[in-house]
Amino acid sequence: MSNKLSAIYLHIGLEKTGTTSIQAFLDANQDALAKRIGLWLPKSLGHHNHKLLAAYGFEAGSRDIAVTGAGLGSSVSDMENYRATLRAELLHDAERGAGGPGVISSEDLSRLYQPSEVRRVIELLSELTDDLRVIVFVRRQDLLASSRYYSLVRGGGSEAAVFPQKPGGAPYYDYNRTIGNWIDALGADRITLVRFPERPQAERFNSVLRFCELLGIDPASYQMVREQHVSFDAVNQILMQNYNQMRGSYDPEGLAWLMERLLPTNDRALSYIPSEAQARQFYSGYHQGNQMLFRRLGAESQMFTDDFSMYPAENMRVRYQQMGIQRLLRLMEAVRARED
Repeated sequence: MSNKLSAIYLHIGLEKTGTTSIQAFLDANQDALAKRIGLWLPKSLGHHNHKLLAAYGFEAGSRDIAVTGAGLGSSVSDMENYRATLRAELLHDAERGAGGPGVISSEDLSRLYQPSEVRRVIELLSELTDDLRVIVFVRRQDLLASSRYYSLVRGGGSEAAVFPQKPGGAPYYDYNRTIGNWIDALGADRITLVRFPERPQAERFNSVLRFCELLGIDPASYQMVREQHVSFDAVNQILMQNYNQMRGSYDPEGLAWLMERLLPTNDRALSYIPSEAQARQFYSGYHQGNQMLFRRLGAESQMFTDDFSMYPAENMRVRYQQMGIQRLLRLMEAVRARED
């Protein structure tokens, strides 16, 4: 580009830190943001979530949902053709914002585990700007896993364990490794880390307002979007997981039918399945790495707290399973009464 963007703020997630709300805000106000402050939001990287950029970064053969969602096969030629096309479209797209700042947002970027994948994205965006900055919201690993569990069962997951059971830990939760790749490629001064609180309501934390603050945007001048997403409680999550397990494969229509009937039974007080001890044990595998990462970024003051009091004293799966059976029986009785 002959006239590059003045800066690009690359928001890489993480999931379950208000990312969808941030993207909804940007999408709802894209015209006003462009008119008032010259902010460029790409149209060539996907609507709402710019996950096509993440697909660009992955190595050929990856079966990450960002890659399969872009319709890519596993061959090297498929990926090379995709990258060439996306690069051309993105460079043309960025001409709209030349001279001003831009924002790209996708939590899928946080799943680029390989240094080569991160460098590939950075090299592409460096064609658009000389000032690339990364913003990442992080959530304590046990709370992120607990929140992600609902997304997994909603997507057809049948695993009973809330916390991943992998030798050496799951790469997704190793922030020191994944975010460290961005630091290695760009430098610590180009990374802004924001702690998503353990109790966001108690701290009156709002991801959209914090994001606006980082970009110097006055949120009062723009439309705030209320997220319509409803999370199902732990009892219903277990019922959904059991349904997926029984079906043996993802059954979106059947799962949607079940969720519609379970929605009136939702009880937000029933939030967590694992015990406090299990949460502490899972988190302990990442605590030291977190300390190293936060020190590297000079963000020690944002380190996660040691508050695990939101969890029950014992694992609730058996008890919640029994409650789930009772819910199903009541639903069956209601259906029978309507038929009579």
